[in-house]
Amino acid sequence: MEYPAVFSRKSRNVRLLRGEVMFDVARDEKRPFNVETYNSSISVLGTRFNVCLDGETGDFSAALLRGSIKVSNNISPDEVYILRPNQMVRMEDNHFIVEHIDDPEAVECWTNGLIDITEFPLPDMLTIYIENYNTGDVLL
Repeated sequence: MEYPAVFSRKSRNVRLLRGEVMFDVARDEKRPFNVETYNSSISVLGTRFNVCLDGETGDFSAALLRGSIKVSNNISPDEVYILRPNQMVRMEDNHFIVEHIDDPEAVECWTNGLIDITEFPLPDMLTIYIENYNTGDVLL
């Protein structure tokens, strides 16, 4: 993530290059908070939301937990969505898909050191475990 040492007086801008970040943004109508990625722009006034970006695979999602955010598609500029709490947007084939979040706690469990495996099939987990065990990579 890239961010300035000091935010400007007009806006608070950050750039997410890859990874996952949970934002809890204080409301400041005079200085909106903006998150830029290679494929999207997110504008907020005050809210709690999660952004996940993988530059290699193109996976992108933004999940809103509190407040509201405006998400713009930089690849298909006509796609702009204002999310409400417990909604998320993800990118598929360069287009946004808006979905309802059934389990908001699962979105932010990683911030408490937990991993949500509710929707993850056991055979896939075992494959990942075996691959990591064979290469000596550390498992979480």
